[in-house]
Amino acid sequence: MLVAAGLLVGGEKLSTVTVGIGCSLIAGAVVSFFATLHAYRTNRVAEIIGHWGLRSIFKTRSKMNSRCDETFESLCKHLDIMGWGMRSFRYSEKARVYLPAKLKQGLKVRILAPDPTSPFVSQQDKDEGKSTGSTAHDIEMLAEWVRKMKEHGEIELRHYFFRPQDFYFRQDDYVYIGPYLYGVDSQQTISFEYEYPSHGFDMYTRHFDTVWNAAKINTDM
Repeated sequence: MLVAAGLLVGGEKLSTVTVGIGCSLIAGAVVSFFATLHAYRTNRVAEIIGHWGLRSIFKTRSKMNSRCDETFESLCKHLDIMGWGMRSFRYSEKARVYLPAKLKQGLKVRILAPDPTSPFVSQQDKDEGKSTGSTAHDIEMLAEWVRKMKEHGEIELRHYFFRPQDFYFRQDDYVYIGPYLYGVDSQQTISFEYEYPSHGFDMYTRHFDTVWNAAKINTDM
């Protein structure tokens, strides 16, 4: 308004002053808008980090594995895993080399996987473009791996009869979570890291405990 008025009223000096005031007000309003937007975003980030405990977002699960290796070094109390056959973990250096020693030192491991006879398991082969029976075989190999690991300490495998929606990997105060996406290899999906204490950490650990308590104990162990 003041800018327009300055252009319309007579007198060069008055016009210049009026336009200057108008421009200053507009500039102030723009600065105020972006400052407010920045403060809002800052508060949102603080809420996501503080309340939900979201620490990191990974483009792929394979990239998440590097971070898992870091937190695995200090792991000493709880390792909880929920997924399919967990081949990538079983063949990883941390599982082959370091896990047996941690089990001997008192680490407790709980693993949840679908029952290999479940119809959801054969469907997973189709969803990920794998040969028929691949996922069931991976779960059976997981059971064999758990049997061998029992020689070193406390580790238990249980089966459930629903289709898992997310991969779950807890290492003491850190939870790693990521979805299973149709037609996408599980190692290529987005994944997240939550840290204790937080609402996100509590929500996912409670979910794991609920499934664990309802799951079928593997009697072949």
